[in-house]
Order: sequence, then structure tokens, then C-alpha cells
Amino acid sequence: MMKVGEIYTTERIIMGGMGYRYAPVRLTGEVALLDSEILPIETGKYGAPEVQRFTFQFLRPGKAEIQLARFRSFDLDDAIYEEVLPFHVEPAGDNDAMSCGGWSPFQKLTPEDQDVFEEAMKGLVGVSYTPEKVSKQIVKGVNYRFFCYGIPATQGDHSFPAIVKIYAAPGAQAQLVGIQRVVL
Repeated sequence: MMKVGEIYTTERIIMGGMGYRYAPVRLTGEVALLDSEILPIETGKYGAPEVQRFTFQFLRPGKAEIQLARFRSFDLDDAIYEEVLPFHVEPAGDNDAMSCGGWSPFQKLTPEDQDVFEEAMKGLVGVSYTPEKVSKQIVKGVNYRFFCYGIPATQGDHSFPAIVKIYAAPGAQAQLVGIQRVVL
């Protein structure tokens, strides 16, 4: 059982020289892929084992499912599908309030959140982002993760979900840390 806003991380061992990778092939029930990274187990050795890590976050209560598949070089004909991982997602309770170092559940933006978002996004061209919800982490300042929809400055309707990461240090201008497309 998970709660709205909770983070789930899973890892797979891959052999660097074999060309196999994992990818999420099924995400249902408002679960978002926040990050995917490959970390070396042994540095400096070609073909050495690596860790492929996926980080997900549950956005709404209800049933959610995650499924990964192993494949080689985008050839889905030889994909090996893992079992579907089922999750029951409960609403975040009042006792789950944000603590120092922990991420809050995604929630509606306050006017202050909107101001931080606009300040950090000044000067960004090519894509406009519309924030829908925000999750915060109190550190020496505040880390923000805004769930947004991005719209490229091209013709046609090509919107996509994304997480916009912003850091606001006390007394300083909010800084854009990164933007990551979300796989829903």
C-alpha cells in the first residue's frame, strides 16, 4: 500500500556490453516516472554490470500498476515482460504533512508557488509550461517539483506532461534546476 505523493524506486542489474535495457511499458492509475538513470557498479571497466534505477511517484488514490520490460536496442520483438506490480494508493492523510527533508504530496499551487515558478522560468523560450500541481521539500531553502504541461512553440497541439524542478534559496532568486518529461 502506498500513499499519494509517495516515491517508489526499483532497480535492475544490466550488463553494460550486452545492449539490454529496461523500460516501463505499463503505467496505470496516475503513477508518474520521475527519473530513470544508469549507474556504474564498477567504474572504468567496459561491459561491467550497471544498475538501471527507475523512480516513480503516485499522484492520485486508487489502483496503480507498473510493468517493466527488458529489451535490446529498441527491438521490442525480443522484449521480456516482467510481472505487473499492483499498488493500492491511499489518499495522503493530515499526519503525512511535509517534514524537513521529505517531499510533500502533490497539491494545488498557492500564489507564492506560482510566483516562484514564474520567477525561475523567466527567459525560457521554445516551450511554455503550465503548472498544475506542486510538491515541496524543505532543505536549506525549498526544492519544488511542479507537475506541468509543456507546449512547444510549434504549430499543432503537441502538449506533454513534465516535472519542472526549481530551487529557492532563502533571500535569493528561484533557480530552474531541470525539466524532465513524464511518462504517464
